[in-house]
Amino acid sequence: MTISKKSNYLRFLIYAALKENWCVDYGCTTCGGQFFRRSISKLSRAELVEQLMSLPDSFVNARPHRQALLFAMYASVQSNFYVLLSEFGDSPIARFLENAIRIEKERKEATKLRIEQEQLNKKLKDKARAQRNIWGAVKRKDIPAIKSMMGKGVNLNQVNDKGILLIEQIKKISGVT
Repeated sequence: MTISKKSNYLRFLIYAALKENWCVDYGCTTCGGQFFRRSISKLSRAELVEQLMSLPDSFVNARPHRQALLFAMYASVQSNFYVLLSEFGDSPIARFLENAIRIEKERKEATKLRIEQEQLNKKLKDKARAQRNIWGAVKRKDIPAIKSMMGKGVNLNQVNDKGILLIEQIKKISGVT
């Protein structure tokens, strides 16, 4: 079958996938999008790229088609979408892919920032817990616990209700003068 005979194959395939409720998630860990993947493999890479480039704006930007389009692009390059950008030129699919890459980059950055914030919050929570519990460790003369809490950044200039400075109490029980 030549490219011209298959000129609507990709569009037909996407419509069929939607109608039949096929999985079109290229990262699916359950089925791997097997029906869609098997059907799309009937196109050569060149045919797939040509058909993607020929899709009109209205089709490319229709919300229900987005995941299937990403799957089709993934099938053609096996992950490196930047390779396709140079081939797509100034087509609707190129603009779609540029936007998808930007969104993914922003998502990864937001995830990285969220994880960093969660780690910072955990450190602050651990420091506050250590600050509350260090006097108990001093009372028990639990040197390993005191060292651990000091490692979390407790304020050693804290004074207890009897007016005793924490650092002085720690020096006293550890034998440091």
